Amino acid sequence: MLRFQVVEGGRVEQPTQERTEWVSWPKADENRWVRWRIRERRAIEAGRVTACPWNISGEFELRDYQTWLLRQQEGPTGLTADEISDLFPSPVAAIQPNALPLSYQKIGDMLFAEVGDPDNRKKRAADAYKRVEWEFHRGGPSSEAESRRGWGIACLACLALGAKGPPRVSRLGRLLMWS
Repeated sequence: MLRFQVVEGGRVEQPTQERTEWVSWPKADENRWVRWRIRERRAIEAGRVTACPWNISGEFELRDYQTWLLRQQEGPTGLTADEISDLFPSPVAAIQPNALPLSYQKIGDMLFAEVGDPDNRKKRAADAYKRVEWEFHRGGPSSEAESRRGWGIACLACLALGAKGPPRVSRLGRLLMWS
């Protein structure tokens, strides 16, 4: 995180870089947040605006959040039968809460049914789960497009620290040096 300090006379001091640690949310809060993202995405698909476009949270698609929720353990923070019928399409709505968590193959067969290959459906379900886990700062990006997620932030940080150009990055997406 970069912080600029304004001192007397309105001049801005050189920015300093602080490292902050991510604190995980309790599982109940994560489940509640994902349920809200599902409701928000469904409203957007139905043409109902739920918030200003710049106020919509989460970076991924409806099916990504649905996949993540179907992989969660049943328990005090788990889904009820009413929530399952409310948050998921009809093939999934018939599932009983005690059947959770579902396997990637079952989730893929239900949510990614348009894909012909069963192995591809399973992989898509696993990737969708990993994307949401990444949003909670667990795991890493599973594709090159996702690994560029923080590229804009890195460029702004370089320019704020006085770099003459964008950062150079290795093939694996690791920051090597600032120009």
